[in-house]
Order: sequence, then structure tokens, then C-alpha cells
Amino acid sequence: MRSISLDAKMFLFGSFLTSLGSTTYIISLLAFSSEIGLPLWAIGVTIGLLRITGFVVNNFLGHAADKIDPIKLLVSCELIAGILSLFLALSSNLFSENIFFPFFFATTLKSLFTALQVANSAKIAKFLDDKNKKDGSFALLKNKADFGTIIFGTFISLLFIKYFSLNTAIYFDFITFLANGFIILIFFNGKNKKIFTTSSNYSKKIIIQNNFSKYYKLLPTIAISDFILALVMFGANTLNTRLFLENPNFLPFASGAFGLAVWIAPMIDKKKIISEKLIWYTLSIALLLQGLLQQYSGAVLTMSLVRNISYWILFNRISKNFMRDCPTENYASISASRQSNIVLTGSLGEFWVGATGMIDIIIEMSWRATIAAGYAFKKSSNKIVSLGIFALAVMTGDPNMTEAQTLNLFTTSENITRDPHKLESVNSVFFNLQLHRGLFRLTPDLQVMPELTESFEIKDSGKKYLLHLKQAFFTDGSKLDAQDVVNSFYRMFQVGSSMAVDLSYITGSKQAYLSGSSDDHKKNFGVRKISPTIVEFNLDRPHPLFLLHLAVVDSSIFKLTTDGKFLGLGPYELLEETNSHYRLTLRHNFFSNLSKIAPTNIIIKKVKANNEELSDLALKGEIDCLDAVSVSIEKTKRLKIKKWSPYVAASTRILFLSLNPTIKENVRKIIQHTILSEFNFSMPGSNYVKSYGILPPSIGGSLIKSDIEPILHEKIPQLKSKINLRLLVLKGFEDMLLIANQVQSILAKKNIELIVEEISEEQYFSSLKNKNFDLLMRSKFLDYPEALSFLSYLRSGNEFNKYDIQSKLIDNYLDKTSTIIDQQERFSIYKKIQIEALASRTIAPLVFGSNSSGLWSEKVKFVPAHPMGLHTLPLETLELKD
Repeated sequence: MRSISLDAKMFLFGSFLTSLGSTTYIISLLAFSSEIGLPLWAIGVTIGLLRITGFVVNNFLGHAADKIDPIKLLVSCELIAGILSLFLALSSNLFSENIFFPFFFATTLKSLFTALQVANSAKIAKFLDDKNKKDGSFALLKNKADFGTIIFGTFISLLFIKYFSLNTAIYFDFITFLANGFIILIFFNGKNKKIFTTSSNYSKKIIIQNNFSKYYKLLPTIAISDFILALVMFGANTLNTRLFLENPNFLPFASGAFGLAVWIAPMIDKKKIISEKLIWYTLSIALLLQGLLQQYSGAVLTMSLVRNISYWILFNRISKNFMRDCPTENYASISASRQSNIVLTGSLGEFWVGATGMIDIIIEMSWRATIAAGYAFKKSSNKIVSLGIFALAVMTGDPNMTEAQTLNLFTTSENITRDPHKLESVNSVFFNLQLHRGLFRLTPDLQVMPELTESFEIKDSGKKYLLHLKQAFFTDGSKLDAQDVVNSFYRMFQVGSSMAVDLSYITGSKQAYLSGSSDDHKKNFGVRKISPTIVEFNLDRPHPLFLLHLAVVDSSIFKLTTDGKFLGLGPYELLEETNSHYRLTLRHNFFSNLSKIAPTNIIIKKVKANNEELSDLALKGEIDCLDAVSVSIEKTKRLKIKKWSPYVAASTRILFLSLNPTIKENVRKIIQHTILSEFNFSMPGSNYVKSYGILPPSIGGSLIKSDIEPILHEKIPQLKSKINLRLLVLKGFEDMLLIANQVQSILAKKNIELIVEEISEEQYFSSLKNKNFDLLMRSKFLDYPEALSFLSYLRSGNEFNKYDIQSKLIDNYLDKTSTIIDQQERFSIYKKIQIEALASRTIAPLVFGSNSSGLWSEKVKFVPAHPMGLHTLPLETLELKD
């Protein structure tokens, strides 16, 4: 800027300040909207009207700077906009009950005056270009001042968001308006009369005029280039949102790339050695690559920078030609015409991208690339129109090219396994349920129904089952064969799956378990291929829960590749895994029926957050489910205002304490007895009930208080001196911490001082495996709605028996139960098993149920009941809104 005058430098600095204040305010408004109670629809309406207001003002009043003193008009607009900014700051305090209307009024009125400044500012810029003999190049500096603020505004707003409030951003906006007003008064008022050069039909009377077509009438060649460029960048803001829909963390960087390109473009184009044709082709290629590489956010961001640099080089060249060729006396009018065309095209583009979200992104980017390349090939408006029509025809001609219905979920787990035979956490169960399916399934009302099975026959008094398979395909396109079923079940025993314990009644299962990685015993294994579509199961004895055992995700059928990948038969396949998320996509060849509008794109974000932070992510619209999260009453109200709805969620969860057997038995006896007799936890918004055993009340065979009267009446020893023990609780679960604090309180009266320590999930599994705890609070969901889903883990010698219970009596009870068909007789034995388990003094039952909100976002129309927890919910059964 050394080659321009001081007043020109100060003018650019003032423009930079005003633009910086507005950019910071808009970004901050979006970030703080939920905090001040401003609903998302209100933000959308307000920002949408800002752009429409800009179009209306420029189209019908933009010529005002050709009619009256632009300095006075500009200063007046700055002052009024500043006053309205102060009103906005007061609104958040004065109108807490209904914040939308004052914000809507002040923001829209403010945009009217800021839009009126555009032509005034352009008029002054034209004068300064002539004064400094820049031959239109001053337009490049003006573009930097107006749009180069985006990158700075992004960083400043991030500071305000992290450390301050929305009011800070509004005051900052006010200061920038005020500063620019003073700059204009000091450097221009009465000193540059040539700015006031007016058209020959000068009149101080300002009338409403339609400025829209003036640009095309006076400068048709430049105007057409401008329109084509605006069309190629059609709806850039919403387009960025679509491009980074699967990784919204990149969105601020996309905005920053736009602002950075403003500064880089003039440096690249300084000597004008790159032909305009090459720049159009570069823009076309960048657009096309953004569509082709949509799943690689880093590549899309890089192409965003290339796209934006190309855009700014072209836009700067057009602006320079415009400033050079447009007559000074009509400059405000023609500049307003240009601005109204750009704003209208941009606004329509935002609506277009939002309304055509069902069009695949590659098609969206292809038609833009086609127009850019076509214009580079030959600058003919007729050919461009033809290319545009052709692109639109391609875009609407293929009904299969639809944008995914995206559902944003989350996981806090660092230990999600891909192996359906080694599932230890509910997060892993949920993840695998979407990728894999078994021979049977559980319905929302907990009934067993065929899944991969078309039909089945029961023979030999229940010791033989013939299953006829449906036609189904793995994710690699290969067809399901009965041998895949045999391989899946044989491997279950080879790797020692926890499910293998439940299915130990399958003939030859013991030998399969001992075979390890060898297939020596497969010929004697009870699961056999009869034909490609028929598989036979042979049991040592009839088992009443056989079909139920086949209905859980642990019994899924999959194909294991040589490189260790699991090919599934589920409705979704894993398309991408990054450090921040998993991306699942709906398979087109899934064998079963889907809901009317099933989610076709699932983003499972990897987050480290507590319940409060997860609720905040939901309020910001970053996740669509809080089903397994405890949400405060206040935030539940705010979510319901945003149209979030609760559905029937987990009610069979078990919370209990594991007591390390190395602790003296009399101490464990005191802890268990105190909890059984004195602990009584309640929590607002939860469905907790006190536990006396390890089976929830909704499952047959659960214990009630009268069942454990003998234990409650036992003589309990007294501790003569205080002892200290560590109670480990999984970090991030508010309900567990509250329960731990209450247990701590009641045991303190018994001379047992608990030190409550929150641990990570990794530490939790390590402590459980290595017995590195005194007391460990544990959470367990039922695998299926029958007591044996839990009780079978208590069998001696089972490597998944993490309860330190080794009882031959329990083993005998389990063997006996599996042969009894009569329900009530089985329930009676289930009670005996639990009483024997309590006698070990290594388990202290706490509560059943959960404080799960069951909340899903406004985009979800229907969620089936899932009383056993989110991990039992197949996502293809959800229905999204149109």
C-alpha cells in the first residue's frame, strides 16, 4: 500500500474494521445462539433475511450515493448501525423470555443500513482509484479489506466463544462501526469534493429505482463473467456445510480458507502471467475433485483453498475491469446493480443447495465444474446455458443418486472391537449390530424372529434344527453360503467367545473349543452344511433358549478375510475410520426390508465428553442422539423446544459392586449387608429401582426383599478400627458418581472409609482384568431377555466370569436349568443361583434401570422401543423425517 495516498490507506483500514466486526458478530451469533435461547430456525431466518435485505437495498436504493453526499450518508449509516449494535447487546439482558423478536428487529434493521453503505463505499473507492491512478487495481485492495477479514474474524470469534460472551462480540462490532465513522469524517469530510461527481440528471430527491439490469446494460461482457463466476460458486456457505457434513470440525477451517485466499490470490496474480482460461480450468478441476474426494476431509479442504484462490483471482480481475470501465457519475448505481446481482445469486444458491440436499454431492460439484470448464473453452452465453441445462438434466435424471440421510451419533469408548466374537462393551455390541446379522433377531417387544433364516424345522425332539437360509450378500458382494454359518459358529468356540459358553450344548463344541486354531474337529462339529442354503444344528440335549441364543449379535454370521477383515451381512458397512469418527453407509443389497426412510449415512463421532458436554453438543446440532445419556431437566426442556423427543430406552441395566476377594471376608460381608439393607438410591428423571439380586424385575426369576431375608438377618461383625478402601468408578457417568458418594456415606458409619476414584475406560478394563481394585462399580446390560444371559457368566472355569464366583452348586443349577422347559421351575432355580452368588460376598447389588434420556433429535420421526439398551437397537429400523 506504499503507492497509495494516506486517505486511501485509512479508507481501506476503516472498511477492514467494519467488515471484521460484522464477520465476528455473525460467527459468534451462531455459536452463542443456544446459550441465549435463540432457536436455530430463528438464526436461519435472520441470516437469510440479512442477505435478502442487502439485495433489496442495493437494487432499489443503491443509487443514493450518486444523488447525495456519500460521506454524510456513510457516516450516518455507521452511526445508526453502531446504535443498533448496542441495542442488540441490551437485548440479551432485557428480553430473556423472548429474545428472537428484538434480535430479529435490530439485526435486520442494522443490515439495511450496512447494505446502504455498499454503494457509498464503492463510490469513494472509485474516487480513490482515479486519484491514485490505479487503473481499477484499487478494487483488489478493497476486496482484501472487505473479504480478507474472514480469516481474522474466525480467530477472533473463536477467542470470544472460548473466553467471553456474545455481548463482547456485539461491543466489538459497535467499536468497529464507530471507528470507521471517525475515519471517514476526519479524512474525507469536505476535503474531496470530486467524490460528489453526479450524473447529469442529478436530483437531491431520492426515489426508488430498479438497479438490477443496469450492470448488464452498461457493462454486458463484464457482467456475464461475473454471473458465471457467481453461478459456479452458487450457495458457497451451504455448499461448504454439505462438503464437510461428515466432519463439521473442518467447517471453521473452510471459512478460514476462503479468507486466506483473499490474501494469497493477489500475490499469485501479481504479474498476470497466468491466463484467465487456465484459472477457469483450475477452478473447474478443484470443484470436481471436491466431489470425488468427499470422504477425505483433508483433501476437500485443500481443494477448497485452490477453489477459493481461483475464484478470487477471477473476481479481482472482474472487479478491476469494472472499476476501470464504469463511469464515475453513475458508479454508485452500477455498483449497486452489481452487488444486488451477486447477493441475489448467492442467496438463491444457498436455497438451492439446501433444497437439493438429496442430490449426490458429486453431481452437485460436477455441474459447477462443467460450467466453469465450458466458459473457459468458449466464452459464449448460449453454450453456457446449454451446458447448464445438460448438467441439470444429468442431475435430476438418476433417481439412485441421492444424498444420504445422515444421522450423527457418538461413542466415548476407546475399545470398540471389530470382532463379533469378542464383544465386552456395549459400545462394541452397538457398533457390530449395525455391520453384522445372525440367523435370528429380537423384535422391539423382545420376541425372537427369523433374520437370515427363511424357515426352519425342529426334529429329534428338539435336538436337531434344519435352517433354510435367505438369499443374502456380504459386503464384498459374495453370496451367503451355509458353510459361512458353519465357519462362524466353529470359530466362536475356537477363540473362546463368551457366547460359546451359552452354546456349549451344541454337539462337538467342547472339542472345537480345545482345537484352538486347528480345524481337526470340524467334521464332528454339530453345525453342518447340508446344501448351500440349508444348515443343520445338532444339540447334545434340547435347550429351551436355543433360538434366543442365535438372536444376539455375538452369534452373527460373517466372513473372515485373509487380511483379518470381517465381511458382514448387516445393513451397514464401514466406509471410513479416522481419528475423529467412524462412517457407516447403508448397503444397497441388504437382504431385509428397511424402514420407510432409514438413515443411509451414520457418523459415529469419537468424543471424550461427560453428560453435560454431550448435551451441549446436542444443543449445537452436532449429534442427533442422547439415548444413553443423563440429561439435566433444564437442558431436556431446551432440547424439547428444539423438537427432540424421548423414546423407550434402557430399563434392564444392572449396577452393582464387585468386591475383590483379597479383602477380608468379614469386611466384604459388612459392605454387602450394609448396601442390601441401607442403600436406597433415587435420582430425578431416572427409572432406578433398588436391587436385591442380579436380575432386573422385568426378567423372570428376579429376587425381591423377602427372598434374601436370611442374608439380612445374619449377624454382622463390627470393625474396631477404621479401614481405607478404593472404590473405582468409570469417568463421565454422573449417576455412578452419585451412587458411589451415597455408598461412601453409609459405609463411613461402619468404619469403612471409601476413597472414590474416577477412571478411564482403558483403566476400567485393565483393573477388571488384573484385579487391581478394592471395590469396582460395574454396569451390565442383558444380552437378551432371559436370565441365563447373565447367570451363565457365573459358571466355574468360564474366562468371562469376572465375578470371582467359583461354585459347583451354581454349575449344577445351570446344567439343570438348561434342560427344564417349564418356565416357573427355571425361575425358581434362577433365584437359588443368585442367592448362592451373594453368599460369595464378591457382589453387592445396587440398582436396576438407568437415567437414560431416550432423547433423539428433530430429524428422527420414529425410534422402536429398546428396553435392553441402545446397543440392541438396529439403526435401519429408525425412520427419519422427509
